[in-house]
Amino acid sequence: MASCVQLNNCKLTSTPQQQKSINTMTISNENTTIRIGRKQIPPVDSASKVPLSPTSVQLALTEACPMRCIHCDLWQTKNQHLELSTSMWKHVIDDLGCWLMHRDLHFTGGEPFLRKDFLELVRYAKSQHNFCISANTSGVMITESILDKVIEAGFNGLIFSIDGVDGLHGKIRGNNKVFEQNLKTMEALRHHMFVSIATVIMEPNLDEFCRLIDFAIEVGAAGIGFQPLFQNFGADRDPEWFKKSPIWPKDPDHVVDVLDAIISRKESGAPVLNSFAQLNLFKHYFHSPL
Repeated sequence: MASCVQLNNCKLTSTPQQQKSINTMTISNENTTIRIGRKQIPPVDSASKVPLSPTSVQLALTEACPMRCIHCDLWQTKNQHLELSTSMWKHVIDDLGCWLMHRDLHFTGGEPFLRKDFLELVRYAKSQHNFCISANTSGVMITESILDKVIEAGFNGLIFSIDGVDGLHGKIRGNNKVFEQNLKTMEALRHHMFVSIATVIMEPNLDEFCRLIDFAIEVGAAGIGFQPLFQNFGADRDPEWFKKSPIWPKDPDHVVDVLDAIISRKESGAPVLNSFAQLNLFKHYFHSPL
């Protein structure tokens, strides 16, 4: 299979020699197709002929994940072993370094910390290209034994997936211990990098968001970002998936009320990372997700 790279409207595919992975690399830019390889050609604006350069790129290093989240099936995919090698990812990072010129590089997965070479790749991207580096994580793999290595690797920030306070987070994420672990980890890391929280909007946690905003403030997080529930990652595409989902919000009007509460908190200075426009668009999405 080809290693496919996609975010927004941009797609990259690998050369035949590199078609050993289903991992994704994400680039936010206009429609274009470019090749992963040492002779990568940057996309060019069709009108001005000027090379385009996105402000950020996301690299999905793996589909493997130790969590068993109710809103994600990615951990059940059958191709988790099909990953780019360390040297291949370094080639990708080198090509991006020439193209992006020290902009944002974001690692995701699956759980990127499952890869034994993850911190090596972070150190490489920082030392060779001075990217502003961040990553999404469940936090479960960041144990006390590797905290110093994480701090020294070169991260500018880490985004922890947290969907509820105390026991609810464990129920949603399939791990009853990770919430307390994340508390300790975030406290240890926030003095060395920005630490933020990512939360998925779904039926089980609809009434938790004000508590989560308070939690973000209490732990010293740089902010909290909300994202709407999508079809489970790893599942076959189904345009009407939400009608069958047990965790899709039952009452869209209640979602609007919750989003208005989040907007009110943001207006009062709470560290909500979403823009007002984005939060208002979520209202339309939950009323009409098709």
